[in-house]
Amino acid sequence: MQLFLLRHADAEAAWPDADRRLTTYGKNTLDQLCDTVSAKAFKQLAHIWHSPYVRATETALHLKQGLGLQPELEVKDGLTPEDKALECVGAINELRGALLIVGHNPHLTVLAGYLLCENSCPDLLHIQKAGLICLERVSPPRNHLPAGAWALNWYITPPSIA
Repeated sequence: MQLFLLRHADAEAAWPDADRRLTTYGKNTLDQLCDTVSAKAFKQLAHIWHSPYVRATETALHLKQGLGLQPELEVKDGLTPEDKALECVGAINELRGALLIVGHNPHLTVLAGYLLCENSCPDLLHIQKAGLICLERVSPPRNHLPAGAWALNWYITPPSIA
């Protein structure tokens, strides 16, 4: 199983936090990301989850449209910056096909660190705005590894595409 983690692109400074929209710079960064990554990388994609925050919704829609991705967007509770990242591991384990989660830090950073290091290095990766990582499960969940074992396939950072 592949798991893609995409942090929302640059958003305006506004309040309330959940209503912040993408900036022009953020949209341009996503355009560059779509020009850089091939839609073929998402050939097994079956699900696109995103937080209910406006900037994550806009980021998910922008990537879906920019790459012509087929799965419907699904708003998921538990993906906001304040939510506990490990609470979504059970839902991830139940899925068939690849999953793209569009969300926020520290949620995504903690989730990636947990999957890659079994919770021993939660700050392993700092996912930048519009940063996209691809993880792959290399062994299934077990009693001593509730999420299974994961490997980092690749990470595209905004400076490499800007």
